[in-house]
Amino acid sequence: MSKSGATGHKGIPCLTTDWILSQFGNKQKASSLYQAFVSSGIKAESPLKAVKGQLFLGQDNFIDKINHLMSVKENLKEITKKQLYVTRPPLNEIFEPKDQKSRDQAMYEAHLQHGYTLKDIAEYIGVHLYYSEQRD
Repeated sequence: MSKSGATGHKGIPCLTTDWILSQFGNKQKASSLYQAFVSSGIKAESPLKAVKGQLFLGQDNFIDKINHLMSVKENLKEITKKQLYVTRPPLNEIFEPKDQKSRDQAMYEAHLQHGYTLKDIAEYIGVHLYYSEQRD
């Protein structure tokens, strides 16, 4: 909907404004409230900057709720890694344990369950990638 159409200016004949204006209250105040709403959004930061994994726009609790839907899609090659692992925990949460055995388990989990690369893991724990591959 165009701003001019919703604010009472002549616009495109097939463009109807009744529904959008009804979201702002009674007919007398709706047009001015809509104008204020649009004006406030012009200077605001784009909500698209908050998109996670090229796919999701919402708070963390919303992304947590849809996490189970993404696990079903793991074998689809059309879904990029960035989109597939948008709900994965950050490495600092995975590596909370302190002892060596727990750290090895955390590396396994980070790589195989959450899709982190060996390079990502090596950089996080401060080990050169060559060294981490030679330990096996």
